Amino acid sequence: MSTDPGRERTAAGIWPPEGVHDQGIPWHYGDPFFQEVQLDASDLTGAFATLDLVALVQQTFGEMGLDIAALLARSDLHPRNGKNQHAFCTDIDRAGDVRILANLAPNEIQASTLLHESGHGAYFQEVDTALPFMLRSMHMLCTEAVAMLFRSEEHTSELQSHHDLVCR
Repeated sequence: MSTDPGRERTAAGIWPPEGVHDQGIPWHYGDPFFQEVQLDASDLTGAFATLDLVALVQQTFGEMGLDIAALLARSDLHPRNGKNQHAFCTDIDRAGDVRILANLAPNEIQASTLLHESGHGAYFQEVDTALPFMLRSMHMLCTEAVAMLFRSEEHTSELQSHHDLVCR
């Protein structure tokens, strides 16, 4: 029998185990698939309701010295009937035609998605087109790391205070 009540609760199908945030044991992460770990209790659900997500993301990247205006202008960002529901970013020709497909709604999840996909886009558009065509492709770990970095901007105090996002 385990001496850790958290493991017993997990084995019994109760997730997350009691005291998860107090103990900080790796198997007690709020997301058992390790896709994201919420470090605070911020709830930004309503904070994005009145914001123009495209302008917010463009400004955020611009303040970091990355101009993604043309990328966002080429992209298909708003919902419509029959459209693929999965957001993604792709470099159409490995020569600078980078586009994002998304179905934006004014909420935290879609803000996070657009930050993430724009991270891919910023990476793709900075690949040197003077490289031979076959070298313009990059490993998924590189692009995913950059995209995840930009996605995390949603929870930075700088972005929240600059855009008057209020945690509710």
